[in-house]
Amino acid sequence: MRALLARASASSEDRDTQLDEATKRYLRIRNSKSPQAHLPYLRTMTVLRQHTHWEHTAQHLCRVLRRTPSPDPRFGELLWKVVLTNSTPKVQAEVIATLSSRLTAFSASSAPSQPFMTLAQLAHAFVSRILPTEHVKYSRAVADWVDAEAKAAVGAWPNVQLLALYIRPRSTRTTSATEYPTGWSTVLALAILERSITTPLLNRALQTTRILWVGWKQLEAPRAVQYIVVAAFFRLAGRTGDMRLLDACRQFCVDRQLWDAPPVLVDFALAARTARDWNAIFAALPSSKHTAVANALLDSTLYAFCRRHDIDVAARHIHALALRRAWEYFPADAISMLDDPRLSLDQLEDIFNGILSTLRREGHTYRDIPLASKLYVTLKRLYVGTDRVPNQRLQFSLRYVIALLTDSDLPAEAAALVRVLHQRQPELFSSQYLLRIMQVMVRRKPSAAVALLKPMQTFAPPAQQNFRTKLMFRLSRARQPKLAAYVYYHGGGLRRTARDHMLRAVKFRLNRRDGPPLPIRGPRVAGMALGNEPLAVELLARTHLRSALAIPRSDKDIASANMILNGALHGSRSRNARLVRHVLNMRERLGGAGDRVTLNVLVKALLRWRTYMRGPQIRRLFDHMLRLGYPAPRAWRVGHGGVFGQGQGDVIELGLKLSPFVSFERHVRPLYKMFVKALHLVGDREGAETVVGVLKAVGAEAAEHARRRRVARRAGLKTSKIRGTKSK
Repeated sequence: MRALLARASASSEDRDTQLDEATKRYLRIRNSKSPQAHLPYLRTMTVLRQHTHWEHTAQHLCRVLRRTPSPDPRFGELLWKVVLTNSTPKVQAEVIATLSSRLTAFSASSAPSQPFMTLAQLAHAFVSRILPTEHVKYSRAVADWVDAEAKAAVGAWPNVQLLALYIRPRSTRTTSATEYPTGWSTVLALAILERSITTPLLNRALQTTRILWVGWKQLEAPRAVQYIVVAAFFRLAGRTGDMRLLDACRQFCVDRQLWDAPPVLVDFALAARTARDWNAIFAALPSSKHTAVANALLDSTLYAFCRRHDIDVAARHIHALALRRAWEYFPADAISMLDDPRLSLDQLEDIFNGILSTLRREGHTYRDIPLASKLYVTLKRLYVGTDRVPNQRLQFSLRYVIALLTDSDLPAEAAALVRVLHQRQPELFSSQYLLRIMQVMVRRKPSAAVALLKPMQTFAPPAQQNFRTKLMFRLSRARQPKLAAYVYYHGGGLRRTARDHMLRAVKFRLNRRDGPPLPIRGPRVAGMALGNEPLAVELLARTHLRSALAIPRSDKDIASANMILNGALHGSRSRNARLVRHVLNMRERLGGAGDRVTLNVLVKALLRWRTYMRGPQIRRLFDHMLRLGYPAPRAWRVGHGGVFGQGQGDVIELGLKLSPFVSFERHVRPLYKMFVKALHLVGDREGAETVVGVLKAVGAEAAEHARRRRVARRAGLKTSKIRGTKSK
């Protein structure tokens, strides 16, 4: 079944036939309890048959959910996708029946509650009641209220949509569930508003919050729930600047005897500070709670005030505040507290882990130089100047921050930290992680990558050999022959392969572009080529072309032929038409079918024909490349299949049989950059900008294609090995 699904996802040919056959096979195993028996089929059908078999797919999904008490979280992702899609009444009825049956068949659970729950935890309790994912600690009173609200709410489709919107915040759908507020809709809507409110939407958020407040005042709920919801209303009133709502919430708390919980009082004070002074704020609070509120109000403004005026504040309050701030989207306040000298190393490590957990969860970019500098100072204080051993729970946070430092102009510091941390806690970094970091360090600062050789000595010899060889070749390609030679001689006790000896024979210089030939003997490298012919050709193609041609190779070895052809282009002293003739003669001598890399080399030779290739000719050639299968979005095409509207014209037929599939990394980007450079050299700035725009658009499409492949792999589908997308 998976093979059929993979073929249907990769190609549109006979897709319906393959999906029909996959459906027959799925029906034979639909009673299986394994998630992997259902997920590949259901995910593929939701993508490929959304418009034709949506109802059948929803029925199969709901059948699995009705039979499984604690389903795999990936089933929940599919369910919310179904809910947020334009579903038919039949699908809506099926989903509602499934959720109702789950609430009836599977009872609610409770556990000793925390001192004070947050709104997000309360909203997550609704999610866990329907599809248990992780255990939420809340009291029996809260559990009973959540159960009653869920059973009353799931009968209406807008309420189900509201839950899906809370779980999938990036959706653009709307719902009418907030028009007649209930406990369910109030909690979920407040959670969504707190997470997504922005300045352009303040007026709309203000109206929605007032509607929710009017409905909430008339509802009955346990005191624990009342505390949570009223605190959320205080926060939203502060963010929208609605002082009328703030006063109404305060009066509600006084009337319901809720004006005694410090978290509620703190949220009131934080909301009121935007429009009132501290005297008015504390006058509205119970006098017995002034100290507790003052300690909790140690936010960034008051914290900065205390630091400026040398007011001593207990480190435990700073620690608690920093941990609260660390869970924000970008925890700038928590980051500013990392340099506080009053924090102990344990407290500092706790805050550091909270900040990095948030950055990892939110997918923060790996290149952020100011952030990297700040975090590096904290790491030095924690580990460089002490003998502290990092806790194992910091493993992923430390891996993330090392990658951040490496990509943010601090690769040497990152390498030094890796050596220190690995010496104290060898389980923190795997050999595969060090390989990935090494690849980035070679680009940023090659000498930093060499420093990783020491921590690699603790791994098994095969892992050391693999790391040393890959590092040596990457340094050679980065034009760092001295560092590559150091790595070669550093590998004492490790077996040197023929590849290592060949690299040494060319003095660790790969892809030599300029200067006289190296003082080496080409036949010496060619004599080592047995079993490593492609590498030998790569090493000799630019400096000893005759020796490269003498190496035996198959007609099917297109990669080696392309290296020789590229070497003929760069190694020739001919210019203009003679250079083109020289490359074409070499292409005829090499023979073989050729591929798109061959075409790129030939185009490079044509673009160096400066006496003939002017702006119009380069534009015509680019349009001809698009007709040969190179991609360009429809929005950029203007006529004859090209982006410049050029006709067929007088072009050179190269006689290559090209595959319809194109790799963005290997084929598209190198070719389009050649055209950008060529157009700039002839002064055609408008044409160069057009090609740049096409390149960016195609790159975005390639990134989206890669994302879909990652999603398919996570779903368990065996995607095809095509590296790229089919040309348009």
